[in-house]
Amino acid sequence: MNLFRRLDPRSKIFYVGVVSTAAVVFDSLVYLSILLVVSFAVLYLCGGSGIGTLYRLRKILYLLVGIAIVQSIFTSEGTPIITIGSIRILTDYGVFRGLQFLIRLSVIIVSSSILLTSTNRDLTQGLLQLKIPYEIVFMLLIAGKFLPLLRDEFNNKVIAMELSGVDFKKIGFKKKLTAYKYLLLPVTVNSLLKSKEMAISMEVRGFRAMDRRSSYRELKFEKIDLAFIISSMIFITGLFIIR
Repeated sequence: MNLFRRLDPRSKIFYVGVVSTAAVVFDSLVYLSILLVVSFAVLYLCGGSGIGTLYRLRKILYLLVGIAIVQSIFTSEGTPIITIGSIRILTDYGVFRGLQFLIRLSVIIVSSSILLTSTNRDLTQGLLQLKIPYEIVFMLLIAGKFLPLLRDEFNNKVIAMELSGVDFKKIGFKKKLTAYKYLLLPVTVNSLLKSKEMAISMEVRGFRAMDRRSSYRELKFEKIDLAFIISSMIFITGLFIIR
């Protein structure tokens, strides 16, 4: 397990790329389930939290029900399970398509969570050594740090309105939309101000002053990385051949 925790971020990026591609290509629930189980195993070996990922996946169960109903109503395939008059509310084909979407999205989310087992510094360095322009890498790094701040600021505004006497659980839908409208304006303005301050700070520090950037620390592939990449290729190739 300690060996997997020393995996190079580029190895993890390779795995996420091939597994996510396979999840989009495969239609069989069996193969998608195999990808999901293997991704959970790799996430655990890399030191990630499978329980936390499962807790986040529960939020997309509503999408499963919605997709199953939509597929059942607007397609003529499958055997009806629940009908109201001549309208087919739920069919076995709709359930299949909903499960297919759920497992496919779960594979993508779980495999992407493997990248979170690396530090931001290592992940950034790995992207740079993959010859991705550092402007794009820097934008991804800033987005990863900026979005949680934006979420916390929005939550603080909601708490401030609740302390002022606004109960979001009891007010109607129309009033709730109006309240959120008043929330979005200050959050958006504060975000723009922070972005402007960050842009000025970057220019003062000479961002993009040179065409090339050097790194004090560079990542190096080890035997475990090569073994992991080769094993991933063999695993995905084997699934394609069996398919």
